[in-house]
This record gives sequence, C-alpha cells and structure tokens, in this order.
Amino acid sequence: MNMKAKRNIAIALLMMLLFLQAFIYAQQDSVSKPVKDFWQLMNQFSTRYNGKDNFVKNYSANEIDTLTKKYYIATSEDPIGFKLKIEGEYYGLDSLARNNKGLTISHIPKIGLMKEIISSKYGKNFSEIISVPYYLKVTIISDSGSIFEGPINTRVKNNPHNIFRTSQGNLLAKVEDVIKGKRFFKVGQNIIISYLTFWIAEGRKFFQKGKTYFIPLKPWGLLQGYSKITIDILPDNNYAIYPVENGSISTPGNYFGFGETEDWNLFKQEFTKKYILN
Repeated sequence: MNMKAKRNIAIALLMMLLFLQAFIYAQQDSVSKPVKDFWQLMNQFSTRYNGKDNFVKNYSANEIDTLTKKYYIATSEDPIGFKLKIEGEYYGLDSLARNNKGLTISHIPKIGLMKEIISSKYGKNFSEIISVPYYLKVTIISDSGSIFEGPINTRVKNNPHNIFRTSQGNLLAKVEDVIKGKRFFKVGQNIIISYLTFWIAEGRKFFQKGKTYFIPLKPWGLLQGYSKITIDILPDNNYAIYPVENGSISTPGNYFGFGETEDWNLFKQEFTKKYILN
C-alpha cells in the first residue's frame, strides 16, 4: 500500500473517530438526569472494582442500596434514554477501538458488573426483575404475523447480504392494569407488542387470543429509536407468559418468590412492595 493510500485511510479513521465522539458527546449533553446520575455512580463503582467477587466487602450496604435505587430509577423513568446511552458507549467508540489497535478507550462502564453488585445483596432474580422497565396486565385481542427485516450488523450500510429476515408476531392487547410504567401506559389503552417468534420455544407456550397475562415489557427497535415495545423475557423458562385467570396468576418456577399460583391482587401487592422502588 502506497503512502497516499495509507494517508487517506488514516484521515478516514480520524474523521470517523471525530464523528463518533461528537455523536456520543451530543448524547451525553442531552441525557436525562436519572441516566446521568446512575452513569456517574457506575463509573465510580467500576473504578473501585478490584477484580474480586466479594462485592459486599468491596462496597458498603448503603452504597449498594444507593446503586440499586439509581439503577432502578434510570431504567424505569427513562428506559429509552438508558438504552440509547448504552448504544453510544458500547457501539460507538468502543467498537472502533476493538477493530483498530491504534485506538483505545480508558474506561467503558460495565452494566453487567453493576447488576452483579446488586445481586450480591438482593439476589440475581431481584436484579433481573427490577431491570424490566414495564410490567402490565393485558388481555390479548389478536396476534398477527409479519416479517421482521433488519441489518445483521447495524454498522454495515447498503449491503444486500447484511439483511436478516425472520417471522415476527404482533400482539394487539388491551391494558388492564399497570404495575410498573404508569408514565408510559394507561388502563384501557390498546398497545402493540412485537416479538420474534423464535424467541418463544416452538410448540410449548404461546399467547392466546382473549386470555389475560401479566407481562414484562421493554422498548425495542434500535433503528427506530426504540419506539416499539417487546416482551422482556426473564430467565425462568416461561417466555414472559404468566396467565391471569379466575383471579389467580400462574408463575411456574416461582421466579418472583410468591408461589407458583397466587391470588392476583395479593401477587400485585407483594410484587409492588418488593420490586417497585419508587
């Protein structure tokens, strides 16, 4: 490769770096206070981490409580801003640094580490459950099918071989109750919940028309600014399918800790007391 070509590549990389920096700084300037507060605390906790798993000895009980509350507030009050902040941090300069040895980043915050610290005091189930920004009770009106189409790699543009296609379900549902997410949903509202059908083990469990469910949800759709919502599948093999029927809720495996079958009103009361932190 001649000197001119090398110089052009170096200039292109520099321009890309400057663009990404401007993009991230713009996001940070417009980031909401809850997300900013959590990010600052996360940076402090990450810097102090010494590589040992005994988090309770590394961080005081009050510090873990503060981290838990700030994490909860950031993910529940501004879930879209939280996701966009992660995209800026992890898929902006970080991806460029990983692919170009001459570029480095001094520190990348670790969301996973923060969840581990929270889990060290409250348990892994707790940290996963409070990470979900929306919990609704809904009745399914219909479930229509469509084709999901998007890039395999969001950083590769205009390449026909970079397209991923698969079956998508679109649940039209009526909101019966809002357990978490009252800023974003109202009782009686109709919503569309999109999901990729391969997320749910085929032949096992599916949402049924006319049935009512307690369902965890989250923003979805990076390329659409997370304007869509989708199911937020917890690691309990229920695929976010918790039927509510005859006044009772079914939660096989007892992931929430209140029994596998319980009166809905009692479950809602206990869930709110334990997992709703504001």
